[in-house]
Amino acid sequence: SWSGPYIKGSETQSLAVSYDGGVTFQQHVNNPILASPPEGMDITGWRDPKFEQWPEMDIVLYGSDQGHYYMTISSGIHDVGPRLLLYQASAIDLTNWTYLGPLVSVPGNYTLNQNWSGSLGYNFEVSNVFALLEKAADGGDNQTVH
Repeated sequence: SWSGPYIKGSETQSLAVSYDGGVTFQQHVNNPILASPPEGMDITGWRDPKFEQWPEMDIVLYGSDQGHYYMTISSGIHDVGPRLLLYQASAIDLTNWTYLGPLVSVPGNYTLNQNWSGSLGYNFEVSNVFALLEKAADGGDNQTVH
């Protein structure tokens, strides 16, 4: 349960690769690629990784697409609120991830709109982030990304 104490080492992030279209997978020899959450955080959980290249984030951070991969991990901080943690890796080494900080940080039990959603609780679950381009056909400028 997210409300109990976090047991260090109970959640790790590992890498597996398929060479046959997803029929079988081989675990990476250096697993886990991330052995623990960032130090100094009283977290509620650290799970549900999602990674992909994110050119829009590269542009925000570096001014151009550098080909980095970004990973989000669902988490939260006890008595504070849910967090979506952001990590970055080079496209040539998906075993070496750098923690960049929380991408989403809201108070515990935050509600976006009581008419549209319930409480976000204290730990995000299976979170994901993606870019949305304002297309000209929809009244956008084909450049603005949310």
